[in-house]
Amino acid sequence: MAARRVLFSCVVLIALVALAVVAIPGDAPAQSNVEDRVAALETEVAAQGDDISALRRRVRDLEQDKSEAASGNDEDTGAQDKPAATDGTTLSGSGETVSDAIRLKAGAYRITANVDAQSSYGGDGFAVVAYANGEYLDLIFNELIDANGPWSGSQVLRLDSDAEVYFEISNTSSAWTLTIEPL
Repeated sequence: MAARRVLFSCVVLIALVALAVVAIPGDAPAQSNVEDRVAALETEVAAQGDDISALRRRVRDLEQDKSEAASGNDEDTGAQDKPAATDGTTLSGSGETVSDAIRLKAGAYRITANVDAQSSYGGDGFAVVAYANGEYLDLIFNELIDANGPWSGSQVLRLDSDAEVYFEISNTSSAWTLTIEPL
C-alpha cells in the first residue's frame, strides 16, 4: 500500500511539473519582439514593391530615350547639357531612385556612399547599381545596415570608355549621398 502512495505521489508531482512548464511562458517577450520586428520588416518590404516597379519603369524610359537619341528620333537629346564629372559629382536623395545620366570619361572613379539609416526595424538596406549607356555595368553596393545611424562605404568603378552613367539606388528608405570622384 505504501508503494502505491509513493507511486501516486510521484505521478502527481510529475503532472504538476509538466503543468508548470506549459503554463509559464519561457521567452515570450523575446519571441514577441522578434515577431514584431519581422512583421515590421515584412510590411516595409511589401511597401517597396511599388517603388521597385516605378524604378524599373524609369530605367525602361531612360533606355528608350537613349535608343531614340541614338536613332535620331529625338531632336534634342540633351547629351551636350549633361555635366561631365571631371572634378567630382554628388548625388543625394532619400529612398529609392534612378539618377539622371552623368557623362564620365574612361578611367577609374571612387564612389563614396553615406547613408543615414533610419527604419522601423533598426537598420536598413542599401544597394547601388551602375548602368553605362543603358547597359548594366556594376553592382557597387549591396549592404544590410544592422542599426539605425550613419553608415559609409567606398568602392572603385572602372570605365573602359567614355559613357553616360546613371545609378539605381534601391533597398533603402533612408537619406543617402553618393559622391563620384575621378581617381
